[in-house]
Amino acid sequence: MCPKQTSQQCPSLRKSLPGLRAKRGATNVVSRARSASRYFKAVKDASKVMQPEVTRYFFRGRVAQESILRAMNIGMGDEVIVQAFTCIATPIPILAVGAKPVFVDVDARTYNLDPAKLDAVTTRNTKAIMVQHTFGIPADMDRVLAFAAKHNLAVIEDCCHTLASSFRGQIVGTLGDAMFSSHRWGKPLVLGAGGRATIRRAEYSNQLLKLYEKAQPPGTLAVLQVLAEYVTYELLLRPSTFWWQRDLFRLLSRWHLVKPTFTRKEVGGRMTDAGWRMPALHERWLASRLKRLDENSEFRRSVANIYGAVLREMNAHICELDERYDPVFLRYPLLVRSKDRVLQLARKRAVELGDWYISAVHPMHSPAELRTMGYEAKSCPVAEMIADHVVTLPIHSKINSKQVRRTVDLLKELATRDLLRAA
Repeated sequence: MCPKQTSQQCPSLRKSLPGLRAKRGATNVVSRARSASRYFKAVKDASKVMQPEVTRYFFRGRVAQESILRAMNIGMGDEVIVQAFTCIATPIPILAVGAKPVFVDVDARTYNLDPAKLDAVTTRNTKAIMVQHTFGIPADMDRVLAFAAKHNLAVIEDCCHTLASSFRGQIVGTLGDAMFSSHRWGKPLVLGAGGRATIRRAEYSNQLLKLYEKAQPPGTLAVLQVLAEYVTYELLLRPSTFWWQRDLFRLLSRWHLVKPTFTRKEVGGRMTDAGWRMPALHERWLASRLKRLDENSEFRRSVANIYGAVLREMNAHICELDERYDPVFLRYPLLVRSKDRVLQLARKRAVELGDWYISAVHPMHSPAELRTMGYEAKSCPVAEMIADHVVTLPIHSKINSKQVRRTVDLLKELATRDLLRAA
């Protein structure tokens, strides 16, 4: 069995690792990789069906999300369904426009909202369903879209975790009435700033244009800070030094020397950076980076295939999706028996391992904190169970074959210690 073998002896690993390159170049491991041209074609084809499509770029993904909500006239007294097992960036824009986030539990198979539970949380005040494609795994859009059509609800796709995953052959972000994405840290294409907002319904698209016209470019100081953070990210962030760099970032955030993932204002449920556009430099930069989306996606697929093959041989609990789903993973999720013990072991072995989300509404923990985001503790038990047991494996472009081997060796050690949840 693979758990008892060295990484060189493991058949699935031996077959796949030669296809990985230490840098960001493309690989030939997976033939299903989508090219950037196919991505743009999918967007164009969808816009033909759902005219007129309007896209504008804002300073952050959550600013783009807020702009979509305002363009759709969602506000005081309205409700927006969102999944639990998310982060506070999801409910904050909903609260900012005066609406109420209503949380629905998730499907443990996909880490996305469970369509079977939508009916129980829908009221006459519900105006939209916000669909998160968690870790790059597409949501069950067949059932979500059917439910939304039946109840006359808008569908907003949260594509912050993926730009290239597809459902039934159609790229996510082109299935609903609107979509938003982000290019902050930890996203598929990292620029340090920027969020896309796209609307495909005529009654709302003009309003998005008006909101964008009112938006202002960020100040020079804000742009310079983002650029400095990006340079630091590119020069220093490596999987082998992940743990001490994470500790340093959190320390510097507390000292306000770098901008934290969530400011105190945001933790309190309020928006920051609202009304800001994406810097012009970053818009040009994004257009250039999207041309390499195929390389990014192919690399992610190859690494995910390695993890999946090894974990199946270990009989671990992983995502097993039917033919409708074609994910390009942001990170590879894995359920373990003891999250704390696994993270401690990963730190000791100097292997990058993610802990998010750590709660149903990350990073909130206590019932009082969760309530500020509109979430009641124990209301979504599956989401809370997943948050207690999930860790995520790295799939970004900074890893190479040596680091993938180290990650696989850690997985084998977890298996021998009986720390992996069985399928």
